[in-house]
Amino acid sequence: MKNTRLPYGVSDYPPSECYKYEAVSAKIRQSFESFGYLRVDLPSLDNFELFNGIAGATDISRMFKLTDNDGGLLVLRPDPTLQVCRMSARTNNDIDKLYYTVKSYEYLPSPDTPLQREFHQAGIELIGNSGEAGDAEIIKVAIESLLATGLKDFLIEIGHVDFLYGILHGLGFSLKDTDELRDLINIKDALGVEMFLNKRGVSAKKTTDIMSVTGLFGGEEVFEKAEKLAVGNPISIQAVRNLKIIYNSLKASGLEKYISVDFGIVKKRDYYSGIVFRGFCKSLGTVPLLSGGRYDKLMQNFGQAVLATGMAIGIRQLITALGKNAKSSVPVPHIAYIVVKATAEEEHKFVSAVRAKGKRVSKLFFESEQEIEEYCKKSGIKEWHVI
Repeated sequence: MKNTRLPYGVSDYPPSECYKYEAVSAKIRQSFESFGYLRVDLPSLDNFELFNGIAGATDISRMFKLTDNDGGLLVLRPDPTLQVCRMSARTNNDIDKLYYTVKSYEYLPSPDTPLQREFHQAGIELIGNSGEAGDAEIIKVAIESLLATGLKDFLIEIGHVDFLYGILHGLGFSLKDTDELRDLINIKDALGVEMFLNKRGVSAKKTTDIMSVTGLFGGEEVFEKAEKLAVGNPISIQAVRNLKIIYNSLKASGLEKYISVDFGIVKKRDYYSGIVFRGFCKSLGTVPLLSGGRYDKLMQNFGQAVLATGMAIGIRQLITALGKNAKSSVPVPHIAYIVVKATAEEEHKFVSAVRAKGKRVSKLFFESEQEIEEYCKKSGIKEWHVI
């Protein structure tokens, strides 16, 4: 068959899948709104300038780019957060609690990847001076939203970007070196970290401290280890204090079983400015279910010194994690009919009367009562008529 092949990294959604996405998204939206977040919609097509030049925000090599009719460069949205920040900057509210359910796009040069180039996201942004209480709320909303969809077997790892960067302070690493080290710590490659530091002549004590970060993950007990490692380093000490406040707030809400502390989560500090977190589920392996963090510097790109924090859930990953529990029902017509003798006017009156009662009615194009009866029994339509 011709023209049946899709580009890699995108998907068709037949009714069974489409309604499944809608059912899961609806539960997430209800959860967001129960915490006071208001829905916004965002353009799929935006100016390249929005995403270019904001340090750490988006890798421009992974954007779909196209040229506008005036020669300007456009992109398909790679990240909703910047669009929400821009919107909030125009409203100039003290606090904005906003959410979205949109598709985003990522250019992947090779088809040899499990990632999607077009993907559904549901996220929230809390824009305003909310501090640790705001960070705790964002994570709480994430947990409650996953639970609302029926997912139970998941864990959210929380960390703080300043913990490691405080320990690295004064070593004089280049941005490239820092990024390489960050990647090694993210994958818990202790040997790789040791080799990296030895190659650059870092002292034995500092090497031990940095390597210890790869093992700083687990439950509440991790804070004590982190506090010992942070002694004499005010940046790292403050990071531990911030994270501990957030953890205790979640614990007070009875949510600690969904939380793991991990000081080895290291993301770019030029984008994130405090807590960072990501959610995982056993069935997804190392593919994150959600991610988020505090990004206090982003709003400065829109002329406002406003603090902000947020997160986004990958809908496709969530549906995969839910498996058979991702339940939905494709709406079946209440009534079906075929026309044998009725005039167009009689048909119109029949259909209007049925729909006026709030029922779904579907016209079928068979020629005999036997055909419509067989079809309806097969399709789960309980009532049919020959008019």
